[in-house]
Amino acid sequence: MRTVIAARGDLTVDTRPWGQLSTPGPARLAAVAGHAERPYVDGVRIGPHADGRSVYRDDAQLVSHLDSSLRSASGAGADVRAEALGDLLQAARLTASTAVQDARTTLRADFDDPAGSAASAELDQGQRDLARAHDALRKGLPVAAVTHFGHAWQRGVNALAHVGRDL
Repeated sequence: MRTVIAARGDLTVDTRPWGQLSTPGPARLAAVAGHAERPYVDGVRIGPHADGRSVYRDDAQLVSHLDSSLRSASGAGADVRAEALGDLLQAARLTASTAVQDARTTLRADFDDPAGSAASAELDQGQRDLARAHDALRKGLPVAAVTHFGHAWQRGVNALAHVGRDL
């Protein structure tokens, strides 16, 4: 299935899953469109059997593509790309923040667990990664921001794993 966004017909998304990221343009978009078919628990939390690192890696490549294409786009095409970039950054932030918050909440409940110190260290690092991501956004570095959001997500997942939980 192909979806064309009607901004002068210049942004086409191939919604077939798992497009190859090594090629430019629509294939990068296809990989992210494939994320919709990956198992999210509730639209925000990446399921325990999904490859979250792959999701963030694909997102970073798409953000890079959108960010660079914004420099040469104008009119409606630029508007569509800017909105897509903003939405993708917001989704990456929300998923990472949720993983860190879930870990924080779980660690409060399981404070007596012997694995708590390792989990706490992961949580602390996840919070630092979130701060780095927000700093990158303030500096106008969207690819770095998504990378840091991915690290924060992984730290939240790691913290939960230390206490025998998953998202």
